[in-house]
Amino acid sequence: MPIRIALGVVEVLRTHAARAYPDECCGALLSNNIDHGDIVRATELTNESTEPHGHRFLISPDVVRSVERAAEAETLNLVGFYHSHPDAPAVPSAYDDEHAVSWLLTVIVSSTAAGAGVPRAFEYDMNTCKLIERAFDITPADA
Repeated sequence: MPIRIALGVVEVLRTHAARAYPDECCGALLSNNIDHGDIVRATELTNESTEPHGHRFLISPDVVRSVERAAEAETLNLVGFYHSHPDAPAVPSAYDDEHAVSWLLTVIVSSTAAGAGVPRAFEYDMNTCKLIERAFDITPADA
């Protein structure tokens, strides 16, 4: 199934990444189906990492459970997480590969002092134990 991300979601990711710069931002991706198909909402989350320079993100299990409950209350599903790569390309790092959740989508957006780039989507490949890029379509905000 192709991945479709609502234009409004793309803008939330880019705005969040630009605002958080030079730190790394993170958030949850919600879909109106169980597949990664239609991502209709992005929920900004607080980066709980204590790493210096903000180049890691951490979302606690309690926050993940809270996001899942809130999504279910709206008949949505948690299908992934996004984060930014300040002053780095929107490609998975070795750390991203090692900490990916196999059934969840990972979306990365590059950020610099000038703003944020176009997000890129990745899924975990069980054969290579790495995140591999997945193409996605951007749908109109009202789709």
